[in-house]
Order: sequence, then structure tokens, then C-alpha cells
Amino acid sequence: MWRSLIKPRLKRVIDVARGKGLPVALHSDGNVSAIVPDLIELGVSVLNPVQPLCMDVVELKEKYGDKLCLWGTLDTQYLLPFGSRRDVELGVLNRSKL
Repeated sequence: MWRSLIKPRLKRVIDVARGKGLPVALHSDGNVSAIVPDLIELGVSVLNPVQPLCMDVVELKEKYGDKLCLWGTLDTQYLLPFGSRRDVELGVLNRSKL
């Protein structure tokens, strides 16, 4: 359904931005792993957020890291609000190794 109804309309919007030489950041919640190749095809440059509780950040980085900037790969539901300062530091350090 996404490919038949939303993708063609989203393409028109992205084409306007790309036609002006602008990068495109797309905000989406939840697991959008199945449509990441479509988003890259449409010209999306940045995917925000990448939620580690529902998407495999390492797999996304390995598959698409050379084509797409992954923004927000820290857990905002548990780690940031409830983790200790050290937990957050370790989370950031782990992400910087990707």
C-alpha cells in the first residue's frame, strides 16, 4: 500500500527539494526497514529517527550507510530518559564505532 499510494506522492515532494540541490531528511517513527531501499531511490539523504528498539542499526549501517545518513540511533524510550549518565555515554560510544 505504501508503494502504490504514498511513494509516488512523496517522490513529487522530494523531487522539488532535490531539484533545488537540497538534501532530504525524512522523519518516520517505527520500523521502516522494509522501505529504506525505496527511500534511497526517492532521494532521501537522512533517515530520522532510527529507533534501535525496532530497527537493527548495525544492519542498516552495513547495508545503506554509504547511501544514507542514519540520525538518532540512541534509544529515546528507555536509555535517554531512564539510563544513568554512564549508560548514555556507553550508548554514544557504541554508536560511534559503527
